[in-house]
Parts: sequence; C-alpha cells; structure tokens
Amino acid sequence: MYKFVQAAGNKLTFFRQSAIRLSGTALNQSALHTASNSAKLFALLRKYPDGEVGFTSVLEGTFLQDPSIHPQIQHAARPLHELRQVATIYGARNVKRLIYYVLPHREILYRTIAFAVAHVRTESSEQLYQIVAKCYKTYTGKSLRGINDTYKQILQRSVWQAREILLTYEETQQTSDEVLDMLVEPYLVEQHATGDANSVKLSENPSLLMAYADSLTKKSLAAEISQGMQEDNQLLFSQGLIEPIPAVFASERVTYIVAGASATGKGELTKRLIEQKELELGKICRIIPDEWHYLLKYVGDSTNLGLDTKHHGVLLREETLIIREIIMASFIDLIRNNQPVPHCFMEVIIPTSERMAFATMGGGSVKCYLTSHNNPIKVVEGSIARYEKTGRLVWPAVILKSLQDVSQESPNTIKWILGSRDKAQIEVHDMTYLHEGISPPTKPIYTADSSSGKMIIYDLENMLRSFSNRYLNRHAKDAEGLYLKLIKGNNLKEIVADFKTAYKDIIGSIVLVDPTANFFDSQSIDEHLYAHFNDAGQLIIDNQAIYDSVISNSEISHVFLNEFNPYHSDLTQKIG
Repeated sequence: MYKFVQAAGNKLTFFRQSAIRLSGTALNQSALHTASNSAKLFALLRKYPDGEVGFTSVLEGTFLQDPSIHPQIQHAARPLHELRQVATIYGARNVKRLIYYVLPHREILYRTIAFAVAHVRTESSEQLYQIVAKCYKTYTGKSLRGINDTYKQILQRSVWQAREILLTYEETQQTSDEVLDMLVEPYLVEQHATGDANSVKLSENPSLLMAYADSLTKKSLAAEISQGMQEDNQLLFSQGLIEPIPAVFASERVTYIVAGASATGKGELTKRLIEQKELELGKICRIIPDEWHYLLKYVGDSTNLGLDTKHHGVLLREETLIIREIIMASFIDLIRNNQPVPHCFMEVIIPTSERMAFATMGGGSVKCYLTSHNNPIKVVEGSIARYEKTGRLVWPAVILKSLQDVSQESPNTIKWILGSRDKAQIEVHDMTYLHEGISPPTKPIYTADSSSGKMIIYDLENMLRSFSNRYLNRHAKDAEGLYLKLIKGNNLKEIVADFKTAYKDIIGSIVLVDPTANFFDSQSIDEHLYAHFNDAGQLIIDNQAIYDSVISNSEISHVFLNEFNPYHSDLTQKIG
C-alpha cells in the first residue's frame, strides 16, 4: 500500500537497538513544562542575555566617532577585534560584510579553510587543521607582500566605478537596497527607506562614495588573492602534498545533511551515522562549522575574536557563514559547468528548501537527518555546561530561537521533499534521551521521502512535542510566559488547528504507524499502519486495534486524533 522510506535498503538501518519503546507517556507523567523547569529556563535567559545585542557596554567611551565619516573608513586602522565590536553594534545584518572585507589576511584564512574543506581529502579534524595551517602560512607569505600598493592601484579604479554605479542608481531611481546592501551603515538604510530617494545625491556624498569604493576594492582584492591561491593549490596537488576528495558527476552526488536546533545533539547523531556505516567522512566534503572554530580562533592573530569569550559564538557564526558561502558558490560553479563535485556532508540548523535545492542541484540526491528535542531547559543547561568546559557559549535565547525556527520550518521542508522530482528524504530523530539517561529510541519520530510521496509518523506524541516548540517565547517577561501554548487541555484544540494549517498542502500524504512495531522483522509497514489522512484532512482508521492501543497509551495522541473526527477506512462508521 505504501512504500517505506528507505535510508539504505528496505528497512530502518539507522537504529539497531533491540529495545522497543512505547510511543508516548501519559500526559500527567510528563515533566517537560513544569513550573520548576520554566523558572530554571527563565533564570538562565536572564543570566545569559542574547549575545546578538553586541558590545555596546564594552565600547562606551572608547570611540570618538565623527558622524560625517563612514564607519568602514573611520575604523579602517583599528585592530580587527575592535572592528568586529563596532560592526556588532550596527547589527548582525552588517557584521558579515564588514568582517568579510576588512582585512586581506582574514579573507585569505576564509578561503584557505574553504579550499581545504571543499577539495582536500582529510581523515580527521586534526589533519584538516594541519593542512589549513600549512596552506595559510604559504598563502599569506606570498599574498601579503606589496598588498598596500595593490590596494591603492585597485582603489583608483574602484572610485571611478563606484561613482558610475551611484550615478546610474540616481538616474534610474531604483530602490537603494542593492547599493546599500554593499555597505555597513544602517542610518543610510533608514534615510532612504522613506522613499525620498532624491533627498541625497549619493554620487556627491564623499563618505558614501569612498565607502562604496573601498568595498569594491576589497572585492577585487579578494578575487586576486583567490586566483593566486588557485594556482598554488594546483601545485600542491601536482606535487602530491595534498590529495583531492573523490568527485562524481552532479547527478551521482549524494549530500548528507544533519540538521537541528543549537545544542540538540547533532554531533551525537553524526557519530551514530558513522557507526552505522551511513557515512564515511574521510571520502566526502565535510561542511561542519564546528570543525572550523579552532582554525578561526587560533590560525592567524589570536586577538581576532576579542577578549570576551561570551561573544565569540556570535562572531564565529558569522565567519562560518562566510566560509560556507564560498564553498557552496564554488560547487555551484562546478555543477553549472558540468564538472565533477564531491559527495557532501553538511551540518546546519534548518534544512531550508534552499539548502535542499542546493543538495539536489544537477540531479543529485539528499539524505537529511534532523534532531528533535522536546526539553528546552535540558538543552540550555547542556550548552552552558559545555561553555564552562570549552569556553564556547551558545546563548540561551539563540537556542530557543533555533528550536522555534526548526519547528516552524519543518512543514515547509517536508512539503519540498514530497514535491521534489529528485531523490530526497528526511528522518527526524528524538535526541531528548541524551539528557535523560535512557536508551535511544529504536526508530525515527517521522520520515518523508520523494520516492513514496509519503510522510510516515512513528511517534505521534513526540512529533507533537516537537511541533509545539514553535510556541516558545524567548522574549518572555516572566517564567510563565516562556510557553505561549502548552500541550494540554484546551490548548490541544488550538494546536490541532495550527497543525492543520501548517500541513494543509500535504495532509493527504501523512500516514500513522504502530509505534511499538519492530520493523526489522518485516520489509513492509503496511501491516503496521493504523491510520492515514485523506486530502480533505479527514483521519481514516485502517486498524482499529492498533489505534485503540495508541490512544490508550498516550493521552496527547488521544486528544489530538479525536479532534480529527476519525472514520473507519470503509468510511461507514465515525469513531466517537
């Protein structure tokens, strides 16, 4: 009746434990959203406020800023970590561009890491570190010689180019977004967002003109550095000093994505994939930002990130985004030119449709594994314990936002997979056990794949708990406001309504399977199917005995399913 989601073969290969866990617990046994937990979580949010706020308190009284001079020029001679602090005050939207164009040696480091990750075969993080450090030393030794003279030469061309572009903008009266996005000054965005685009002549504003020219110069400089690095890279390959990652045509490429909210066990999930022989990281491109943090902190100037370690997470995240963009851009160029590319492993927070589309570009396939965690306080406590051990902090508010974002985006990801013409699949795994001292579940919470066109739910209660993370409120003013909706009482009716809205376009593709079944004894799930939805959103019961067992073991599942006014599969009898 329904083709099973295949990760490898016709049965679940990811989990091989023998224990079978029931789908859910009775509602009164759950301690996930107790007053005590809410109080703990709220206290940690207050103790570790959102790192995105920046470094305002650090910089008060430090800089005498001339408002007539553009910040990108005003602070051009400042140490890099101070420039980062200034950029952070202007907001996360602008941090990346200022960091990216500020100093040539940082640009070289980003491209060195991107090259090693995308093209050099490494068996371990340590080997990656060694290769990047060696290449970086070689590149900087060559590329930074005479860099000032090169900069001045390019700047002369860029000033003329910037003036021409700004004049063109004024003549066509286009929106200022495209021009201003290349800059790093929010007040200009605010000034032109009013729609009065002719109130200021952009080409006659020397501060704006020089800032734009400086940005164009650094782009050109980056291109020259990149070209020189490519020549050096080919020499290293030809001398056998480094070994390339095996590459295949785009249509044969497989991209593995491990996704999930911050600090919810993506690393543990990856380890288990390796143990189950689903992954061989030494033979593929590893796009793992955590592997790059050491390089970004310790290769080059040790003061690059500033002295306050609590803010390193914000800055490192911006830098890893830059590196990922460089890698993905290089792969897109290869695919568009029908050149071989390596298989990839990506670690991300949200498996957005854009990332899935990149993974399947050129006819490739994607296997996505998403972590789910339904106890936010445990995630935050675990993250803080890691900070105390390693010095790397993921802010509690960032964790809550990522939990919320993953929950809100998941229906869109499923919709994209089910509608994909390429081979795409996802498995969502409950990682709450990591903080509860229990054995891992024996199967995913739910799966979906483009081949069958079905979303298969194995653990309905845990899926609803994951779905309810969208109701987290990281801006709460008290502990009681941390959860906008709890999975209990009348809230369940509202949650069902939200579920129907979120999955309305694919509701007819959802099937429900016996949570206690051991699928290793069978290659088909048909005998374990107990209900499915039709395109109109009606719940059709296919196996009354299994259905009764599910609702008797999980009050949450009972209330949820009952809200759909279930019918027998022959559509003759409504279930009361």
